[in-house]
Amino acid sequence: MNSKVKYILGAVTITVIIGGTIYVIKKSRDAEKQEGESISLEEARRIVEEEKEANDDFEETVKITQEIESINVVKPDILVDDEELEIEEYDEEQDEEEQDIYYTVEPLRDFLYVEDGVDAKEDKELRFEPSSDAAKHQFIRMELAEWSPADDVYRIMLQLFEIPFVPRNPGDEMLRTKVIDYKVQFFGFNSKWVKEVSFADIILHYARATEFNCGEAVRDWVDTFCLNIGLEWDSTGEEMDIVINRLNSHSYFNDTRQTFGLFGLTREQMDDAIRIADRNYDKSVTYEVEFNEFLKGCI
Repeated sequence: MNSKVKYILGAVTITVIIGGTIYVIKKSRDAEKQEGESISLEEARRIVEEEKEANDDFEETVKITQEIESINVVKPDILVDDEELEIEEYDEEQDEEEQDIYYTVEPLRDFLYVEDGVDAKEDKELRFEPSSDAAKHQFIRMELAEWSPADDVYRIMLQLFEIPFVPRNPGDEMLRTKVIDYKVQFFGFNSKWVKEVSFADIILHYARATEFNCGEAVRDWVDTFCLNIGLEWDSTGEEMDIVINRLNSHSYFNDTRQTFGLFGLTREQMDDAIRIADRNYDKSVTYEVEFNEFLKGCI
């Protein structure tokens, strides 16, 4: 576009702005005056001329006004901001399930923390004071290193690490002693965590024993045992307590899978476990009795 055309367009624009200004001033003054006392167009035009003469930068002001108006026509930044605003509003209006995820995971972030350069799978030497919370968290990270923190089984096990294992008979008390021996290898004898055996410790103990006897991986057996007990990552504390109490009393039955106990025994296997327990002096079914029946079908 040559300079002559630019000059003509600029002049037209200024004329339009001036004309619009005159009209606005007239309407404004009309509003200020009482009815019947409105000013004429000539008076409004005179006011504009006076303002123009008093302002040497009038044309520059018009130019800036044009630039501002041209910027306002195209608003890519504003459109982007609008999209970002919509996303933020959506995040704040998460459904109940997503909120439950945050409520469940948030208090457990200390367990998820792994120092840079430290592989939880190889982090088998205690690096903290044996009775410290950091030592407990390191142990849990090591035990759950095969899972992603987003896995359902990881979340279930993380909660089961907070549920104490309470034996109901001498046989299960011996099981607790075996787990203590295992934990001593990591914490040493003087740690308070050694004697705090959780139900997650029991599941991992039998997952390792099953791997030794039947093959496959510890992770696979933990996944299987968690399916057998029917807990979900979002199960309530009350639901977990009910299931764990029934498992410890060896009376748990999974309606969905039609199986018994931690190892998913069939009815025939459970009947055999009860008959074997009847030969013991206290006639108690134990985890070890159930496990031996499970191994018969596994080996």
